[in-house]
Amino acid sequence: MKTIPTGRDRELRIELTEYKGCPIVAVRQWRMPIRGDRDDMLPTRNGINFRFDDLPAVVEALQDILAGVDDTASDPV
Repeated sequence: MKTIPTGRDRELRIELTEYKGCPIVAVRQWRMPIRGDRDDMLPTRNGINFRFDDLPAVVEALQDILAGVDDTASDPV
């Protein structure tokens, strides 16, 4: 699992997991509870899961966005 802090009380968690025996990548925002510490982080509804096989296309799309390329005419990933 990889964790990216996104604020003083939130973080993104990216992990490789399985769904019905198929590998998936899960990206989800987690938050600290009102009372508690970082060890008690809670998942939010904000997130996405996609097939591991789609990871190269997702990475390429993110790299294009980072580079400033806007290809809205392409087929959806």
